[in-house]
Amino acid sequence: MPIPPLYPFGIFQDGRLLYSSERGSLAKLAPQLTAKACFPSSIERQNFRLVLKVFNDLTLSALEIQNDKRCEEYRNNTSTFVRILLTLWKIFNVSTPFKGIHLNDNLSTPLILHDERFINLARIVYWLDAWQSLPGKSGKLSEQTYTSLKHACIALEQITNYLTESCGFSYVLSEFLQTDPLEHHFGLYCMMTGSNYHISYIQILESERRLKLSNILKMFSDQQDSCQSIYTFVKSFTSPFSTFSDDQLDLEPYLGVIDDVLSIEYTQQILQLLAFIGGYSFYKFLKGFQECRLCTDTLTYDKEFKPDSDSISQFKLLQLTDRGGLKYPSEHVLSSVITLWRIPFAIEDNDHLANLLVHGPARKILVELTLIFMEDNASIDIWKAKSYL
Repeated sequence: MPIPPLYPFGIFQDGRLLYSSERGSLAKLAPQLTAKACFPSSIERQNFRLVLKVFNDLTLSALEIQNDKRCEEYRNNTSTFVRILLTLWKIFNVSTPFKGIHLNDNLSTPLILHDERFINLARIVYWLDAWQSLPGKSGKLSEQTYTSLKHACIALEQITNYLTESCGFSYVLSEFLQTDPLEHHFGLYCMMTGSNYHISYIQILESERRLKLSNILKMFSDQQDSCQSIYTFVKSFTSPFSTFSDDQLDLEPYLGVIDDVLSIEYTQQILQLLAFIGGYSFYKFLKGFQECRLCTDTLTYDKEFKPDSDSISQFKLLQLTDRGGLKYPSEHVLSSVITLWRIPFAIEDNDHLANLLVHGPARKILVELTLIFMEDNASIDIWKAKSYL
């Protein structure tokens, strides 16, 4: 892993610029970036869930391909900085032996003797030392944070080698070497006693009984004559939009937008994002038709697909995020996704957006308009489009 040049300033501002450029967009390169994640309060900065909205694979890929030139000097350094912290997070949060297999990510596999990831940790320690040695006090980690982070990186290798060599462990799950689960459990005690940090022994026992009770408590269902969880009970409610049938859809007000679909322009950045969405959509579609070779050959490229010079730019986001399991959508799939993305803008230009949102169902109307457009333009066989959408 390369060590970035030491420009610790303006890095978070780069993420804010990315969020501001995509705010309100129908499709986003960094969908997890939110206002709270980019503009946290002093209390929200301690919320690791908000931190993970900034430091994740999608945000990293978005920073590498964004076309905003306002932070060109720091942009490459920002993406490398995010990659370093993301690498640390993955290495220190291996909770199960199969996490790396499930995510298809080598950084999330259990630690073994003389693991190659310890080289990355050594480089990160060198980078931390260089960063901390910069003149001045601002723009650096606190002394306590720097010491604890450096100690964790060094100790993880020593503990792993000791457990595998001397204690006979075949692997080590790094998450069990942290105090985060213990602190989380203690935080539950504090919240259940009125957000009181100084709790008594009796309050701990009472809180533990409540936690155990909440784990075993079930809700009885008269309809199914069995016990089911609250989550399953809530999911049993039917959405009011599901009562619409295809015969009840009134497409007449929207047919005029078909002619305006091709006038909606898109940028290269949007094309890369739509190619990513098309690949994921096909991946979900393929789950039910894994044995259908015709569907696979028609809607995706094979595993050995190598983009040519004309199409390599539109698959850049896929290449940056692919660990081996993503799909490269064919021209038919990409065309349908682009059309589906264009139609809401065409509806908005024709002042039908409010009618669509009020009378719905919006999803069915958009899909039907997409099928009509593709049938009129003969861009794909209608049965293929209908099965995919």
